[in-house]
Amino acid sequence: MWLFFTRIVSVPLPVPTEIAEAIQEAKIDEIDPYIMWYYFRSGLEEYIEEPKPADLTDEDMLKEIGISAQADTTMITGSGAPVYTINDPNVLMIGPAAFENRWNRKQLFYGLEEDFTRKKFKTTVKGIMNYQVKNLKYPDGTSCTIKDPENSDTDLSAQVEFTEPTYQEGEFKYLVTCKIRPGSPASYLNPFPEDFEHLDDYDVIFVRGHGNSESIMTCPYYDDGDDNPYNSSLEKWLTNNKGKYCIGHAFFSPVYDFAGFEPSEKEALYYKIITLKREFFANQDFEGKLLYFNICEGKLYCYGYNISHTPYGPVITWDYNDETFKNAQVLITPTLTDGFNVDDELAYKFFSYMLGIDPTDPNRKKIQAKSAVDAYWTVINQSDLKLQALVQMGYGTQIYTQDGKYNNTYLANEPTIEVTKTKK
Repeated sequence: MWLFFTRIVSVPLPVPTEIAEAIQEAKIDEIDPYIMWYYFRSGLEEYIEEPKPADLTDEDMLKEIGISAQADTTMITGSGAPVYTINDPNVLMIGPAAFENRWNRKQLFYGLEEDFTRKKFKTTVKGIMNYQVKNLKYPDGTSCTIKDPENSDTDLSAQVEFTEPTYQEGEFKYLVTCKIRPGSPASYLNPFPEDFEHLDDYDVIFVRGHGNSESIMTCPYYDDGDDNPYNSSLEKWLTNNKGKYCIGHAFFSPVYDFAGFEPSEKEALYYKIITLKREFFANQDFEGKLLYFNICEGKLYCYGYNISHTPYGPVITWDYNDETFKNAQVLITPTLTDGFNVDDELAYKFFSYMLGIDPTDPNRKKIQAKSAVDAYWTVINQSDLKLQALVQMGYGTQIYTQDGKYNNTYLANEPTIEVTKTKK
């Protein structure tokens, strides 16, 4: 979930003569008390890990920092709390960066689309699900290997193709070009900025893309040449909406497996994207909506935080007072960069529980539908212990319900018709 706009330039510092002079700060890791981080004045970060006792469990380690493994969700919702229902919602699932999820994008989008439709909800899905690559090489000249089990370069339904990178001076030296495949039967799924112009027409909104504190991704920058109608339409929109968008760069993740690779490395592949600023959404009203923004730094749409002391430890909740989305009934979003595969799984399970489906059951059996907060905490408590700890400390994927007012928000179930026979 990496999104880059500016380059931070460091000022050369005098070479320190003592190691102590080089260290700016040292502190124990917030999650793992057996790790010590060292922050150097040059910007370098390193850590030293002390061997853990052989009999130390994850639960014991979390207790050392005052956090229990499971959250007591009964204290959050409460049996006497008001119940709110989103009736007959129009659902929008839009994934401008859906193709980057090499594990379960089709399950996330198409699977949930079927579930919503089965519950009689009108559902719209848009996103880049299938793609091809042509002459794609790493910066060192070797051919790229797409590490994506759900993608095939011979898939005729591919909506876009990514072509060999072009070189340019600057931080993002190697840019992969994204082109819309002419005649693709799935081209109607390609997202455009226009798809976000009336986002508030929908009641349940899921966005899977990139983001930062200023903007949300709407689509890749389709660079198809002036003769392509898609490209001319996009260029016209950009011309007419100056000041409401940014041109950014995202890490082209399908060709990397992330094993020891960081997006800060200089010799990496990127692709251009279009992101929408806050001003773009200024005239939309999200009152009564359920928003799930699977984007980086979503918490930066909130200003400030509160610390609540609960039976299972301190919990940080971010104040949700952004002028653009402050009226939303429920907002769920990662605080920083959590990792797409983790957040996609959270979203899939969250909506499943709200729809009354058990996502952990192979047959997806029907269960009692859960409220937004109950669904959220059920998913979090099924996650690994470190993610649970992050959430309880105010990081990870967070939920905002206007200071708890809308904790008990439900999606209305499909109507049940019961037929009985009577004797004449």
